[in-house]
Amino acid sequence: MDTLLNKDSDIIVTKSPFSSCENEKKNLVQVNRHCTLKYVEEMIIRGDISGIDFDILQSLYELEFATSRMITQHINLKGIEIPQTKIQNRIKVLRKHLLISSFYCSNGDKALNTKYHCIERWGCKLLNSREISTNNWKPFDSARPLSIMKRILARNQVLLTLQSKLDNIEEFNLNKSYRLPLMSNNLRPHLEIKLKNSTGEIETIFFEVSRLSDGGVEKTLERIKLYKEFINNFKPTPELIKPPQVVLVGEDDSHLFNLFKNILANKIKLDKSQILYTSDLRIITSDINRSLIRFNLIKDGDKLKSKIEELNYILFR
Repeated sequence: MDTLLNKDSDIIVTKSPFSSCENEKKNLVQVNRHCTLKYVEEMIIRGDISGIDFDILQSLYELEFATSRMITQHINLKGIEIPQTKIQNRIKVLRKHLLISSFYCSNGDKALNTKYHCIERWGCKLLNSREISTNNWKPFDSARPLSIMKRILARNQVLLTLQSKLDNIEEFNLNKSYRLPLMSNNLRPHLEIKLKNSTGEIETIFFEVSRLSDGGVEKTLERIKLYKEFINNFKPTPELIKPPQVVLVGEDDSHLFNLFKNILANKIKLDKSQILYTSDLRIITSDINRSLIRFNLIKDGDKLKSKIEELNYILFR
């Protein structure tokens, strides 16, 4: 049974919907209703909230921001087969009761069709009633700027696509904290995935998601310096036996090349490792084992030129 409205193979676009757009604005889908704890209790008693609603709320809590397609994938990956159309219908109910918020983007007078959703306070209260912890949720999470929302959506796109296409994922973590040996702050990779290789060993990939509007190249360079410190001073631990592979997730090949040039210009080099690159669009539209690239420097007379190499990444299987 096909539960998604569009398969990955049916998606034919030249630009990721989670890329930055000039003059784009984040708009709240307005709902005229006031919610109280008593009202939420009455909804449960009346049966207005069904079992699948709790699955939707839990997906939104774990993913932070998500489209209806992402929520459907997330629930399907747990072994619960449900069509995206039903998810869309239940989202309308949850939004009506202020358990979630929904947003859409606009550019001038043009409103885009895709809606993005996140859990709200009363949705967390409902999960708590099922003894599901929501300790990481903070008030005003939904008020985060569009640039951060799109970065999170791109991260989720990478995670859900890899989960759908790979058979060797052992574990994944979002924003897990690692202590840096020389600095007082910590490294928090946007996405960490642990994969089992052909010999049964666990290898780790840190994905760093960069958006043009989310602080631009400068912010990404500062974060790459943290990865450099972590890897160049790496010491094995029970949870991380060897240094992770770092993969930069950009908006498109042009954005990735700009990041590569700036990393090169700032002489940021990882010991015994090379940063690999991809985009959330490459991940979803390419053969998964060929979704990662690197930039090779080639001498052309007195000049150095760069060339994209599409890798056959054997760990993606």
